[in-house]
Amino acid sequence: MKKDLRTSKQQTVPQPGFVPGILSVVSKAVAASMVLRVLLGIGLVFVSAQIQIPIKPVPITMQTVAVMILALCYKKKEAMQAIVGYVAFGAMGLPLFAGFSTGLPILLGTTGGYLFGMILCVYVL
Repeated sequence: MKKDLRTSKQQTVPQPGFVPGILSVVSKAVAASMVLRVLLGIGLVFVSAQIQIPIKPVPITMQTVAVMILALCYKKKEAMQAIVGYVAFGAMGLPLFAGFSTGLPILLGTTGGYLFGMILCVYVL
């Protein structure tokens, strides 16, 4: 009896209680929930950045509270992705920073140190 190696597939024995394909569904759901959590984290920091006391040169915002909430409630990887995403989206031109400001001039100005410090804060906590 001759076996055609091109069409033969390796047969796996299903384990009791195992539904084939369920792992791919679960892994997609976990990935989707992680992306959703990161986007919600970015949204939380954005909304809290708009609550401010406008003092020059750096306004006092609720942003630091939101960063602490993310650092303490999220997994470290998700919190880092949220904060880095927030800073990156703001640098790319989305008006996410305090007072709906945006761009590289904010990151290179006096506020930039605080924004990069938030990344360090999440990493340390």
